[in-house]
Amino acid sequence: MSTTLFFRKAFSGQFSIEQVFETLLPHFPPAVRKYRLSQASKSLLPRLKSGLEARRHQGAINHITGDITYVAPFLDGNRTVLTFHDFDFIKRSSGLKSWLLYYFWVYWPVRHVKYITTISEATKADLLALMKVAPEKIRVIPNPLTLVEEPIPPAAKNNKTPVLLHIGTKANKNLERLIPALAGLDIHLEIVGKLKQEQTALLQQHQISYHNNWNISKAALIQKYQQADLLTFVSTIEGFGLPIVEAQALGCPVLTSNISSMPEVAGAGAYLVDPYDRTAIRNAVQALLSDPDLRAKLIEKGYQNVQRFQPQQIARQYMELYEEVARA
Repeated sequence: MSTTLFFRKAFSGQFSIEQVFETLLPHFPPAVRKYRLSQASKSLLPRLKSGLEARRHQGAINHITGDITYVAPFLDGNRTVLTFHDFDFIKRSSGLKSWLLYYFWVYWPVRHVKYITTISEATKADLLALMKVAPEKIRVIPNPLTLVEEPIPPAAKNNKTPVLLHIGTKANKNLERLIPALAGLDIHLEIVGKLKQEQTALLQQHQISYHNNWNISKAALIQKYQQADLLTFVSTIEGFGLPIVEAQALGCPVLTSNISSMPEVAGAGAYLVDPYDRTAIRNAVQALLSDPDLRAKLIEKGYQNVQRFQPQQIARQYMELYEEVARA
């Protein structure tokens, strides 16, 4: 049963989808292979070429792993699975652009394929809010743990000042609310993701001690989780939220949002807070930093929760879906 996983053309700064499925590939049988498109998803002609390229490289079963959903109509719909990671691209747009994204990236592809997978119940709910889809056509298959193969015991910390780790600088990562929430607290903020000028100015305005890195290695990111006293992941929307399970797997206590996919992904292994309430964020940080027993409890619960996201388990769920497609 040859199965082709279609990947978008690689380009700098975009790798989360690739990480997910590269992690799963060793747990698939040899008949499952990846195919990376040669055309970037920019303008009409390259997208048409991508669709024709995908058609030429179809397998007995096809799986569009994300982002390039517009190639779905070029494939045999009865043999194709389509994954949505989130719908932030629709929510951020308006006018004609929003309509084009909806029609060519969501509506038409969804109507064409056999099955849709979403990486969380929250993303499934977003899809159902956008259009009518038969419930049996949608499967929720979460992302696997990608940063480490197995959970690792917490590392000893010798921080003179508590270190808070924050992953991501896009608008949904909510740095603009986190920064003023931390003003006046004796903390150091480690930020992974390239800061915008306005964010740097906000850090300086509120006199936050911070360090900024981006495009760091996997080993360096693991070290940052291990050195941190707390992960602050108070996003306003996430399709999944991999940093939650990454932190849990490395014994780092998690503070995350009580909305979108984050409670679903975090399970009992995180302290939940309203990401729109700066005072609530501040109070949560203080509560966690002042209570070692609470942090230890979250670490223990996090280790239990992350077992759900072992790559072999997630790969098995995809294989079961591919087998359903083959039998149909």
